[in-house]
Amino acid sequence: MDFDLSHYDSSYYAIKKKEYEQGKAWKIEPFFDGLQVRDKTVLDYGSAAGNMAREAVKRQAGTVVAYDPIYDDHAEIVDLVKSEGIDFVTTKNLRSIDDKFDLIFCSDVIEHVVSYEIESFVGELLRFAHDQSVICLNSPVKINLACLTGSPLASATQGHINVMNPWKVKRIFGKFGFLLQLPPMVLGVSKKPVLRRFGDLPYPLNCIWGGHYFMRFASGTNAG
Repeated sequence: MDFDLSHYDSSYYAIKKKEYEQGKAWKIEPFFDGLQVRDKTVLDYGSAAGNMAREAVKRQAGTVVAYDPIYDDHAEIVDLVKSEGIDFVTTKNLRSIDDKFDLIFCSDVIEHVVSYEIESFVGELLRFAHDQSVICLNSPVKINLACLTGSPLASATQGHINVMNPWKVKRIFGKFGFLLQLPPMVLGVSKKPVLRRFGDLPYPLNCIWGGHYFMRFASGTNAG
């Protein structure tokens, strides 16, 4: 399958940053709802426009690091999205970091990872976690025939190449000793009121139709 990633240009990141500044980045609040952030060390992995990192600074986090592979070859994008209190790092920089982080955000990332690399990806992500860390992630979801058969999402041409339903994500994190703190929350199901009600159903029924699921993991000793 051919991927058209041309829309991931400077304009894309500028728009995402502007959405945050205007309070229109609707995925932010689900990540931070009920989460203790003040004085915590934070890694925003797959940071894109740095919105999660920027919100962490706003909530008085301590050290905040933002990483995205786009930063490797696009210094102009880093210049566009950089913000006070955030260390924007490249892949090379990230590999040299030995620190562990209290909070790790991973927003809209795993759908860009090919299936056979998912476990190694999660292992790399958890390299930055200690036994009290909390990992927050989200991804588009469609628990329908395409998902059940492992077919690509409809937006695969934009790099969404992996259908990652929440059951599979839970199993993978469990292999590394990280458990769900809360049942997955699903938002953005549909503009149609009838379909939006799916999001109000208990897990796993809330994943039946579209939207984005939000998950929060902690190590088995800290999952509570």
